[in-house]
Amino acid sequence: MRSHALGGRGFVIALVVGMGVVLMVSLGMAQSGPGDKAKDPKRERVAAKVEELAARIGDMVEAKRQVERADSALTLYEDAAAGGKALQLIVPNLANDKHQLEMIEVERDIMLDGGGRQNPRYLAMAKRVDQMKSTYAKQVEVGKAKVAERLNELRLEAAAARGRLEAASKRVESVKREMVELASGA
Repeated sequence: MRSHALGGRGFVIALVVGMGVVLMVSLGMAQSGPGDKAKDPKRERVAAKVEELAARIGDMVEAKRQVERADSALTLYEDAAAGGKALQLIVPNLANDKHQLEMIEVERDIMLDGGGRQNPRYLAMAKRVDQMKSTYAKQVEVGKAKVAERLNELRLEAAAARGRLEAASKRVESVKREMVELASGA
C-alpha cells in the first residue's frame, strides 16, 4: 500500500551492514595499536567517519520511527474518514452516544410490542429516537469533517517523514561509501 525507502527487512539489513562496516573499520584500527592513532591522520579520518556513520544510523532509526508513527496515525484517520470504528476513538462521546441510541431504540421497540403504534408513550419515544438519530448523524458528519481535515495534514506529515527517512538512508550510504574509499586508500 505505502512504499517506504526501506521496508522492515531492508531496514534491518541496512543496519546490520552499517554496523558491520563500523565493526570492520574499528577492528582494523585496533590492530594497528593504540600509539599509532596520534601518528596516523588516515586513522583519525576513519575514526571520524565511524562516529559520523553511527550518528547517521541513529538519524535513520529515528526517521524510521517517525515514518511508522505517521503511517499508524494515517491508517487510523483513513479508517475514521471512511466511518469505521476509529471515528468513535477520535471523536469524543460518539461511542457513548451510539450506545445510548441503541438502548433507546430497544426501549422503543419494547413499547411498540406492548402498546402498539398509537400508544402515546410509544409516539413520544419514537420522536425522541428520531431526534437522537438526527443529533448522532450530525455528530458523525462533523467528526468526519474534522477527521478529513486532519487526514490531509497527516498525509503531508507522513510524506515528509518518508522523505526524511530516504534522505537519512542516503546519508548513511554516502558515509559508508566514504569509509570504504578511505579504508581502501583511494
